[in-house]
Order: sequence, then C-alpha cells, then structure tokens
Amino acid sequence: MRNKPFTIAVLMTVFISTSYAQQHYGNRFMIAPNYYFNQFSIDRIGQKIYADLYGGRVHRVDLKTMQVDTPRFAGIDTVFAGPVFGNKRHIMLWGGKLLDMDTGSLYKLAIPDSPMFAGSLTYSFPILFSPNDSNLMFSLFSPTPPYLVNGYIFSLKDSSLTQMDTSVNFTAESNGLLVPQWSSDTSFVYGISDSCLVEYFVRSRRIDTLVTLHDYHRIVSFAYNAKEDFLAYSVAQYHGYPPLIYFHFKEPAKDSLAFSPFRDDTTSVCWTTPISIRYLSWSPDYRRLGFVTSLNTNSNAGIYFYSLDSSRTYRATICEDRDLFQY
Repeated sequence: MRNKPFTIAVLMTVFISTSYAQQHYGNRFMIAPNYYFNQFSIDRIGQKIYADLYGGRVHRVDLKTMQVDTPRFAGIDTVFAGPVFGNKRHIMLWGGKLLDMDTGSLYKLAIPDSPMFAGSLTYSFPILFSPNDSNLMFSLFSPTPPYLVNGYIFSLKDSSLTQMDTSVNFTAESNGLLVPQWSSDTSFVYGISDSCLVEYFVRSRRIDTLVTLHDYHRIVSFAYNAKEDFLAYSVAQYHGYPPLIYFHFKEPAKDSLAFSPFRDDTTSVCWTTPISIRYLSWSPDYRRLGFVTSLNTNSNAGIYFYSLDSSRTYRATICEDRDLFQY
C-alpha cells in the first residue's frame, strides 16, 4: 500500500462519478476555506460544486478559482434537493426542471399523472442519468399505505416516460447505499436485497441475477463499470472475515478479489475494528474505483482508490482522520 497525496480528482472519483448528491454523516468536507459540507453535488463539466449549507442555503464553489457564490437560475427553485448533472452533456436537473447549462434552455420534467401520487411526490432514490445521457431514471413512492414504489425512465431523445415493469422491486436498500446504477443506456443494476444484485433490461424487461451471497454475507456498496462492463461490490465484515471488494465479470461469470485489507493495506491499524467499505464509485474514465472505509463506531474514515492500470490500491487519507476531509 502506498500513501499518496490526493487531489480534487480523487475525491470526485470517490463521491460523485454518477453526479448525484451525496451525504456522509460521519465526516464533513471542507469544500472551500471556511465552508464545511456533508451534502453536495458536483458539476464535473463546469468544474463546480453545489452544496447545502445549514439546510436550504445553497452555495456554489468554483473549483478553478475556489470562489463561493449563491446560484440563481430563472425558473428554478434553489432549495437544495440535490441538483443532478449529465455525464456527457452539460445539463442539470434541479427541482424537476431540466436546464441546459450551455444554452440556458429550460424544460420541466413530466411527472406521472396519477391520483395516487398527487400532492405527495417523493423521490425514493436520486435521479440518475444514463452513461450517455440518453435516459434518466427516477422512482416515486406514496407515503401512505400500501407505500407503493414505481420506477420510471424518461427519454431525453423523445421526452417519453416509461414506467418500469412491476417486477422491479426497489427495496429499502434503494434508499441507502445500494442505489440503482445504470450499466448501459438501456439497463441498470439494483439490489433486491442486501445479498443479491440483479440487472434489469429496459426494452426486454428481462432481469438477470449477477451476484448472490450466502452464509449471512452482506453487500454494502456497489458500482458498475459501464465502459469495461463489469461490477465492483463490497462485502461487510463478518465473523473473522474482513470487509472485501470483489469484481464480478459476466462472461464468463466469475468473481475476482480486488481488495483485501490484510493483503493490500497491511500498515493500517483500523482493520481490526468494526469497519465497512462504502461509497464505491468509478472515475469518469472508469479507470479508478474510489471508496471510503468508514468505522462503524465513530466518525473516522479513510479514502482509497483502486487503479485498473496498475492493479493496485492507493490510500489517499488514513482512517484515523477525524471530522474534516480537506482538499
């Protein structure tokens, strides 16, 4: 294991390759001098961070100048609900409205016309743009019995809205770390439980099982590499087994151990304590996998990334770092 200074790009790798708002309750991040946040979204194309300060006060940090301002967009309410940014196009979805950041054109997202959801729309997981921004995925659930969850695909090509097949069952894990993720522009991976990950194909409505764990092992986080077409997932610490990261390949179907602390990080003192590997996320070029090691008993956490080019893991911060992550 090499200790390696980390940059803004490394933290982008860890937290926001899918460009939706992240929240980490154990540690705050010093985005800019005297500005500490634990909820933010990153506009990678514009090189800006949108962050929530004290609940509802939105600030924007320019990563090139480190200047901080309060954004104002015509027709968009700036109450923070997590702006979401495209992967290839400079577009932003905020408050149900889609804004082209280059042209300034604005489009209101079509919401399903259903009495069941009237007046009680709530996103059950962050809105997700597909890898090439052809589609975006979101789900809505009713806060009243029977608490139904419906998933939808919105096409940016023809503005059509398609409801997912009812067999797509987003469980409670969808609200946490096992957030569904696109595997291509027409397929995505999600957890039907904390021990099983499946892939759903939008056009055929086929569901393929990718990973199934047994003997009480539990999936904590996952990230799909849409360029190389394989899945990374982390497994929880259990009865003497340390937390691990595996790569799952589909053809031929096999799992390969990518990270084991007792093999790849032997100098850290944190692996003997209750700890989890969380927030797996690929860099925009899909060559580095970022992740956070989060202690389960206090706020300490460490930041790492795995490089496909070197097949090695690098430590950016140590797990003993308390309270503030700075960059």
